This record gives sequence, C-alpha cells and structure tokens, in this order.
Amino acid sequence: MPNLDQTRRVLMTFHHSTLVPVGFVENSRQTRIALGELKSPLPIFDDEMNNLFQQHLQKDQQVQLISDSFLRHFILIKIKNHHTMKDGYFWIGPFVYHEVQSSDIEQAFRRIKENVHISKKILSYYNQIPCVDAQQTIYFSHILHALLESNWNTPIFDQTFDQSFDQTHQHLVFPTQTKEHQEQFYKYTYRLERRFLERLKEGDSDAAELVKSVRDIPEPTFGHQDTIRSYKNRMISTITLIARTAIDAGVDEEEALSTSYYYVHETEQKLHLEDLFQLELIIVHDYLSKIQNHNKEHTYLMKACLQKVIDYIHEPVSIESLAFELNVRPNQLSSMFKKEVGIPLQQYIHQQKMKEIKKKLLNSDDSILDVANHYGYQSASHFSRLFKKYEGTTPSKYRKQSIDK
Repeated sequence: MPNLDQTRRVLMTFHHSTLVPVGFVENSRQTRIALGELKSPLPIFDDEMNNLFQQHLQKDQQVQLISDSFLRHFILIKIKNHHTMKDGYFWIGPFVYHEVQSSDIEQAFRRIKENVHISKKILSYYNQIPCVDAQQTIYFSHILHALLESNWNTPIFDQTFDQSFDQTHQHLVFPTQTKEHQEQFYKYTYRLERRFLERLKEGDSDAAELVKSVRDIPEPTFGHQDTIRSYKNRMISTITLIARTAIDAGVDEEEALSTSYYYVHETEQKLHLEDLFQLELIIVHDYLSKIQNHNKEHTYLMKACLQKVIDYIHEPVSIESLAFELNVRPNQLSSMFKKEVGIPLQQYIHQQKMKEIKKKLLNSDDSILDVANHYGYQSASHFSRLFKKYEGTTPSKYRKQSIDK
C-alpha cells in the first residue's frame, strides 16, 4: 500500500548519503517533497527544468538522464504501480560535471539568445550545485533503486535519520517487547555505534571488533522477516556513516564517497548473511587503512610544507604553489595545515617572512622596497600593510624605533 512516510525516508537517506538534491512529485500534484533543493536565482531556470521534466515524462523509459541549456543535469525516475510508493516521479539534481565559471554561464545564455548579467547571486547558485563525474550518476540511480526496494523496518536506519522526523519508530513492530525494552535497545545500540565511529575516526584498529559487537546485538522482532534484506539496509546506512567519518578524519572526500558507492553496489550483490558479514569487515578495514594512511601522510606532509616555506622564504609563495609542489589540492593543504599547526597557512607564511625581514631591517641599510623584494614582496605599499598587520607598526618606524633604542 502506498506510504508517504516511506517516500520521505527514501529521500532523506539518499540526500544525506550523497549530498545531492532529490525530490518526489506525485502524479496528482497533491504531494511534492524535496530535500537539498537549491533556490533558483532566475525564473527561467525553474521554467527550463519543469518543461524538460514534462517532456521526458511522456517517454517510455523509467530512468532518464536529462541535461538542460544551463549546464545542469538531472536524473528522472518514474514510479508506477510500486508496492509502497504513490505513482509519480523522483528527480535527482541539479548536478554539474565540472566547476562552472562565469564565462561558461555567459556562453550558455548566449546560446539561447538571452542577455543576462552574471550576478553574484547566479554565481553563488552554481557554486552550490554538486560537482560529480559520470560514473557517480550511475551509482545515484543504483542507490535510489536499492532504497526503493528496501525493507525499511531496520533499526540502524532509525538511528541515523534526522531527529526532526519524529515518527521514525512508529513502523517498527515489537510483538513481544515492552516500550522500556525498546528504549534500552536503541540507547545501547546508539552508544555502541558512536563508540565505533569515534574509534574509526582515530584510526584505532579496535573499531573492527566493535562492528562485531554491534552485529551480535539481539535485534527485536520485526513485522518483516527478510533477514538478508534487513541486514543489507543496515549495511548501506553504516557505509554512509563510515564514509562521512572518514571524510571528517581527513580522507579525501571524493575517494571516501566513491568507495562507499562501490561498497553499496557490492552489498546488493550478496545473497548470504555470511557473505555480508565478511564484506562488512572488509569495508571497515579498508576505511581504517585509508584513515591510518592519511594520519601518517598528514604528519609527513606538514613537515614537507614547513620546509618548503623556509626554502622559498625569498620568493613569492602562495598556497596554490605549495600545494602544486606537494601534489595536493590547495583547499586540502589549507585545511590540514590549520588542523595540525593551529593557524592558517597564509598567516604562517607571512609570519615566517616577517621574522627574517625584521632582522634584515636592523642589519642592513637597504631600502624598504629592496627588503620587500628580497623576500618576495613586489609592492612596497602591500608589504608595508602586511608588516603593520603582523608587527603593529610600519617597516620604517620599526627600523627607526630599534635604532633609537
């Protein structure tokens, strides 16, 4: 029987797993639910999307990949005669395949002969659209299909849903359990789950043993008795939590998420409970390895970064140039540096230069501009502003005050 709460659960699990906007519209138009929806900066964006959806809904294909005039892509999935969903359609998106620049947007508008000023509002909108690769779009379809076919009477899902969905537990059936026993069960499971995720984030190998402990908890009796499907649901949710934890621990986001999509697919292929148990441990050890390797690389990377700042003390140094030398992304290097050293990387670069510059100002008669150039600053005025920011006075006053003492 069609159930709107089931639809909400599918949308919530998909969105929190992928961070991609997703929604559902009932054919009667009485119901429209969306998560992660981006507010369009121009009416033409919504008009384009709605017109494309209506055109493609007339086609026979159940799943369709749609691209519009504005560099956006969507996946459309039609639902008909589903055992738990009302007739209608799901959409996934928008998403883009590469970072969109203002020149790309201008060109898109020129193609449809529209003269539009590319405002900050429009650029902000595109910056919020998830950037994915073609392979991920295939996984999006697989994940949503798996969720649509899922048995939702599984406790670990309920532990990970947004707390605002206060009706989460009402579908569970406990014919032989009291309410007190139910509450104790969920509290214990939640505490164990949190302990497991904390150990995992630290790269502690004991996390694998905690997975076995969670697995061995005697679960309540549910209305549906498909144990394999139930455990698959539980694993899919756990994979999402593990991937998010790995990202929080510093593992590359793209690597963590693509690995999770692969393991969701592998989970769906298993036919026996023993195979799922084995795969579960493989997943935990895989992510543990990624976190542990990241921790080792982190320390090594910071040592290399600190040395590079010293090596290039007399040259213009940017986060981008350091990241290129160290073979990492600039935002990744900045985040890791702030986390380990405690201050922003750009601030550290300037502070190290200022230490040497102060010595130079006191021990030479070079002009302020020559001193600035010697340490990679091409503009005397820019250098003076930075010096005052970090030392509280101008270079010339610092030199004079030190001589007068």
